[in-house]
Amino acid sequence: MQYAKFVSYGGTLVFNTIIDLWIVHTFSSSNILGQTMAIASSATFICSVFGGYIADSKYLLAVIKGINLISGILCLAFVGLYHYQTHLDLWQVNTAVFLLNVNAYLSSPIFKKMVNFFVKREAMMTFNQTMALGTQVLSVTVPPISTFLYGWHWLSLPTAFLLNGLSFFGAFFFLKPFTLTEQPSQKFVGYRQTFKNIFSNPSLLQFLFMGVMLNFFLAGLNIFFPIMVIHQLHEGHLYGAVLASQAVGGIVGSYSISKIPITKSLTFERIGLVVISLVLLLLTILQTIAFIFVVAVIISIVLSRYNIASQTIVQREVDSALIGKTFSAIFIFANIASPVGNLSFGYINGVSMNLTLIVVAVGFVIFNLMWIMIDRRYQKRSHG
Repeated sequence: MQYAKFVSYGGTLVFNTIIDLWIVHTFSSSNILGQTMAIASSATFICSVFGGYIADSKYLLAVIKGINLISGILCLAFVGLYHYQTHLDLWQVNTAVFLLNVNAYLSSPIFKKMVNFFVKREAMMTFNQTMALGTQVLSVTVPPISTFLYGWHWLSLPTAFLLNGLSFFGAFFFLKPFTLTEQPSQKFVGYRQTFKNIFSNPSLLQFLFMGVMLNFFLAGLNIFFPIMVIHQLHEGHLYGAVLASQAVGGIVGSYSISKIPITKSLTFERIGLVVISLVLLLLTILQTIAFIFVVAVIISIVLSRYNIASQTIVQREVDSALIGKTFSAIFIFANIASPVGNLSFGYINGVSMNLTLIVVAVGFVIFNLMWIMIDRRYQKRSHG
């Protein structure tokens, strides 16, 4: 399972890095970058809904294998289209981005459900840490190499499609031998019951709320960084290094869990959000590539800890029959915020890059205050 995830993730990293570079170099527009990101994340709603149903079915393994196989074929088809036309138009690239994101968002709840069949509950935290560390190591190495190769014209958009396609075929190869010794429960569980369970569980409701807010504001940073580094600072050859610094922060954050355990109230992570707000405000003044590296590391340390905590708590607190749809329900709400954030910050960043940083920084502060209010409200209820 881990090999399949790592292989497909590596190919996706190459593809996403080259897409960002291609759009910024070709159009130099925050609006177009925001629109492409919004198109990519617009696949999340439908895919999250269907992913929940598939995760609860006995066909989950067949589907996740088929998704990787079809995605690999699609990548090769776009390589052929490029050579036929000698170029790809923006609408064709956006179509490819949409279709390939179907793979990511449709397979995510299925993969998380598979964890329940192949990983013991007491080993889930370790498994999640290993997955996080592995993906972050890839994130440290793949984007800088991809950026370097793109800058020297050794890696192009069609080559990125080809590598991504091969990664999907690799994931299919690693998943092919898998069979389920225990069949998923055939009891039908609808989203109505799933949402009822989420809204009656303070921990799940808080993570749902956090996911929505974080995805919205992170969309602003995902647009800010490539435009600032490539277009404003003219340091396009270092964009991959910025992505790598985010991965370094993710590794540090994942490793820090053994030194600073995650509490149910996420005290360390909430303090970290305040620190993020402060460094973002400072970034409006110190707009240097070196400080951008620092900001990227700090953000990733905090968010990697949160991601591991949220995934583990859901896996531990939710009944096995509800896990697939619980992750899907959380993804539905959280991922609706992504296209909205991409479009909003695509416009805001085009008006003023500093305004993007200020809005995100203030947003994290407001989000923290709202989190505290929700937390206290449930504490009063439980004691009342």
